[in-house]
Amino acid sequence: TKELIVELVGGGGGSGGVPTTGASQASLSTAGGFGGYLKAHWPRSVPVAASYNVDVGSGGAGGSAGTNSGSAGVDSRFSDGVGSIAAAKGGHGGGGGAVETVFPVIRKAGLTFSSSYVTGSFQEWDNLTPYRPSTIIYSSSGSAMFADLTQPFVHRNDAGVGGDFKVSFASTTQAAGNTGQSGVVIIYEYS
Repeated sequence: TKELIVELVGGGGGSGGVPTTGASQASLSTAGGFGGYLKAHWPRSVPVAASYNVDVGSGGAGGSAGTNSGSAGVDSRFSDGVGSIAAAKGGHGGGGGAVETVFPVIRKAGLTFSSSYVTGSFQEWDNLTPYRPSTIIYSSSGSAMFADLTQPFVHRNDAGVGGDFKVSFASTTQAAGNTGQSGVVIIYEYS
């Protein structure tokens, strides 16, 4: 092998948990963020190492039942062990839901993220950190409306997708958030 291209996706963040609600109450958590995407190149002009370390980022755990935030997804990394690293960041964890009594309830997911990166001999070819701005509206009539402004190619079970939000309707027991999807590392080798 004389040249490498690696594609990485970080693990998705877990969504927040929701507490128990009474009559005329509701609770909404926010969704976990998407893992970052990185495409990096190991140039032909640099000798290929004898071995590399590969870490596929796991999805973040959903927040435990109650008003608890989800965990961030884990970074996916590809490195030569001596300073050259390509890493795609894991998505942020979603916030836990609080008991709400004034309707409609509107929750918006946070937009915080960390950029993926390369060091050493890797060249960055592409670096995307997809936002996951989502809006959830719960009305007193018992209906939930959800708008998730994502890229059209993303599906619920794709690598690096954050856990979906949780809704606790009136008189519902507490529930844990949803786990994010694990990331992925794809390696192309050229001779």
